Amino acid sequence: MSHADLQKTMFFEAPHAVLGHGHLADDKPLPSHAGDPAEDDDVHADRMQLRAIFISDLHIGTPGFQAEALLDFLKHHPSDMLYLVGDIVDGWQLRRRWFWPQSHNDVLQKLLRRARKGCRVIYVPGNHDEFARHFGFS
Repeated sequence: MSHADLQKTMFFEAPHAVLGHGHLADDKPLPSHAGDPAEDDDVHADRMQLRAIFISDLHIGTPGFQAEALLDFLKHHPSDMLYLVGDIVDGWQLRRRWFWPQSHNDVLQKLLRRARKGCRVIYVPGNHDEFARHFGFS
């Protein structure tokens, strides 16, 4: 990968590496997300479209998942490809205790909407979402 390609690639790892509990890494409160996030158009049409974004360790289905921060990130960072790389949904935690608020549905709707609009979404299951290995999709 060339330096120019690397500049067009964005990495987002959450919830603990980049995001703390309820705050962004710089300790500012999380932005509020008005309206239906699944139907929001991505903003900043004049912003450079990234070639690829890699997202890992979201652990959707846990109380620590930062849905609002991810929705805000996706809204402001359009890309040609979106790699979901391991532990996107936390099947281990969901088997112990079901936790799935509307904000988690909003994230899945946003990811599906991106795919419908032409972004190639590639999902590589990790150990916490091993149940998805049987589906083999991208």
